[in-house]
Amino acid sequence: MLGRSPQAITVSQQRENSIDSVFGPDALVYPPIDNPGAATLKDIPQVWGHRREQWVIRTGSGAVVEGRVLSPIITMGCGLHFDLDAQAFEIFYVGHFAKATLIADGQYMAPRFITTTLSDGFEGAVLRDANRFVCFDFGSRARRKVSVYAWSERGPCAVAVPAGSTITGWDRSSEPSMIAMADSYGQGYAADWDHSLFWAAAARLGIPHLDIDAWGGTGYARVGTNRQTADPAYTFSGRLERAIALQPDLFITAGSLNDVIDRPSVDLDGNVIYASAIDAFQGFGEAVAAYYARLRVALPDCVIVATGPWAPRQFTPTHPVAQAKADVILETLQGLSGPWVFIDNLNGGWVNSAGTSAPKTGPWQTGTGTTTSPRGDGNGDLYLDHDGTHLTREGKQHFADVLAANLRDALMAL
Repeated sequence: MLGRSPQAITVSQQRENSIDSVFGPDALVYPPIDNPGAATLKDIPQVWGHRREQWVIRTGSGAVVEGRVLSPIITMGCGLHFDLDAQAFEIFYVGHFAKATLIADGQYMAPRFITTTLSDGFEGAVLRDANRFVCFDFGSRARRKVSVYAWSERGPCAVAVPAGSTITGWDRSSEPSMIAMADSYGQGYAADWDHSLFWAAAARLGIPHLDIDAWGGTGYARVGTNRQTADPAYTFSGRLERAIALQPDLFITAGSLNDVIDRPSVDLDGNVIYASAIDAFQGFGEAVAAYYARLRVALPDCVIVATGPWAPRQFTPTHPVAQAKADVILETLQGLSGPWVFIDNLNGGWVNSAGTSAPKTGPWQTGTGTTTSPRGDGNGDLYLDHDGTHLTREGKQHFADVLAANLRDALMAL
């Protein structure tokens, strides 16, 4: 499990729409910004990244800064990993709103997910300015193993270090990878991560190569909430191809809160999705079965993990619709070859393909209150946001810890 450094870093941003580095004109920039197109972060040896052949070079969404054409990358959520002997390094972010998770020698280097400048751990200006270097300063020169997970509106495109220092790729290819397929519970920030509780859980498990495909309002089957959720391309199955291509060691699917199984439904144009409750329940089962069958065939050695639907409001006993969805998911997994794990967030406990299980410990989400309307009857008072559906940042971190603890036990018992 990652620790947290007692020495907070300093984070500063340089002038907007400028290639000027805080390290001055002698800064070592990889790839060289003065030589556009010759290389990108996707292929330079100074950094290492998981499955870089799957990274996307955003040539059509780049920027021209001081006459230089910059090509950011989408890293599929994976970090830039390197050995560094400098006090500081910079990342050139293309687009607005730079964000980062920074880990050095197994420790988080900031009080929480980095979205602002930092001075002695205190947050300052939001990193909103476009097309500029952001500097991460450790405060002293030393050799460190660094992992930085960098996001912005368009993506990172270069790393800079001071003259006289060295940066080399840190090969972490022997370490595991994880992907999560999710609905809106996979979006937003946890304490130290973009993309919420699943990335935080992966970090708790010591998994450094992370990716997530989260789209609010979606599920295993079509949902009539809007035109996207009603489109088969936005279902979990419709989004599966890219995730499979990344060949993860562990694949977690957490959803079905939005799936309709107990009533007829139509899309916004009045087209029938399910003509009856019977059709809805059958359609959900077929969608779940097809999804996991495809996943198992495509990734025969991957550990497939699933949770039940999220249940923001507690029902005692568990709401029958939510329980019915969880039962369908578990029964589908039980028909697959292993390895697989079912995490029972509705009742507590887990089951795995080795036939091992943990006792029911009660629902993860409890009570009927929210942070704005506390009821004193469960953890919703602390962890459920004002909308009564989604988790607060503290809630995401809490459920990441619970998910990681359950998953660790279940994996150890396979």
